[in-house]
Amino acid sequence: VDEVPYPDENNRVLSTNISVKTVGFCEKYVVFKIEHDEYAGGAHPNYFASFVNYDLKNKRVLTYATLFKENSEEGLLPILQQAMLDNYYCKTIEELEEKSGGFADDLFVSHEVYLTGDEVVFFYNPYDIGPWAIGTVEVPVPVSMLSDYLSDYGKALYDL
Repeated sequence: VDEVPYPDENNRVLSTNISVKTVGFCEKYVVFKIEHDEYAGGAHPNYFASFVNYDLKNKRVLTYATLFKENSEEGLLPILQQAMLDNYYCKTIEELEEKSGGFADDLFVSHEVYLTGDEVVFFYNPYDIGPWAIGTVEVPVPVSMLSDYLSDYGKALYDL
């Protein structure tokens, strides 16, 4: 699987762990989470995750590119910002930064996504949009809010 990380031969790694688990399953698709952590002797280990969404009917991996139309980021970004505000019960970006510890100005449309029954979850690893201390950030967005940006394939998957 291309999603499984391999050690960089230029970096010294003292320990590494990779695990794969099923985090979602329905008649249409299965979702695998690949977790990777490694320790290179620093102040803390590094960890990150990626997801593989697999379409059972069509026997193919579903990526951001298969689920969304090209050039959707500009339209998706305000939806993600609002979803983050809602998740943290905030009214402003400044309040969000204070409550979450993240850097809202660094928010981007993550292409690391996974599917649930009625949502697409945009996933951010440590350092993507905040310091290591806040860990991973998951931003679930209802499919109904994404319909204008879903590809025909994405719409068909969710029966839209």
